[in-house]
Amino acid sequence: MGLFGLFKRRDDPRKELRALLAGYELPSFPGLVMEALSLLRDPDSSMTDVARRLEADPGIHVKVLQMVNSAAFALSNKVTNVHRAVTLLGRSRLETLILTHAVSKTVGKDAAPAIDMKQFWFASARRAFVARSLATRLHPATRMEAFTAGLLQDMAVPVLARVRSEHYPSILDEWRADGVGLDRLERDRLGYDHPAVGMLMAEEWGLPDGLVVAIAGHHRDQEGLPPPEPSVRLVSLLTDQEITEGSRFVERCQEELSLTSEAIQRLIREATTEAAEFSQLLT
Repeated sequence: MGLFGLFKRRDDPRKELRALLAGYELPSFPGLVMEALSLLRDPDSSMTDVARRLEADPGIHVKVLQMVNSAAFALSNKVTNVHRAVTLLGRSRLETLILTHAVSKTVGKDAAPAIDMKQFWFASARRAFVARSLATRLHPATRMEAFTAGLLQDMAVPVLARVRSEHYPSILDEWRADGVGLDRLERDRLGYDHPAVGMLMAEEWGLPDGLVVAIAGHHRDQEGLPPPEPSVRLVSLLTDQEITEGSRFVERCQEELSLTSEAIQRLIREATTEAAEFSQLLT
């Protein structure tokens, strides 16, 4: 039995979301995205089938080419058609790309109370690139999964800001001012936190089990679920503010990975540069 063999999805995550969030109705992924993901997960389908499906939607077609030519995928030559992109990426990286596009489009770029969405996606992209770099050192076989988890682990935050607008701005203000864990403040004020809501969103959208678990447990262990990979747990300490010498992220990387402060700062600078480009594709 695999790592997530004991993970049992909820019967109706959409119903649970409505109950938690006062009737909030989670948008669905576009039908073509669901079809493309289904083909990717079907071992009997060909990559040509996937490419043809993506070509059917001009918006996704263009976005796939933009993302595949970005720093996130570091291809040596520019790719100008989807069939070539699909061949070069392979199933795992292509799934990451399609999920990234689908979540960013569905969560939206519209303003949320107390959240600058451009800054939100920049911070998310920086976490993704840092997670990938750490995973390359710690568990290289899952580096793309770490990238996706780092990018999407806070995807419920804008949803909460919109749905619970009467409480959430003050939660964010306290988090930014005092450095108290955002998930702890959410549980104190709302009775639940963004990892729990993000897990339900991921389940409803049919995201892979490993990603559901990574989103659910990126701040603390969840009963009955295995912990996420170390890289995913560590980047949950990254906020949208400047990462300084004494930050929790730097201290934990020094303690757990024996990285020097200089190595950590270099990693962050590289991720910041990459995230500046990639996050533009998400807004």
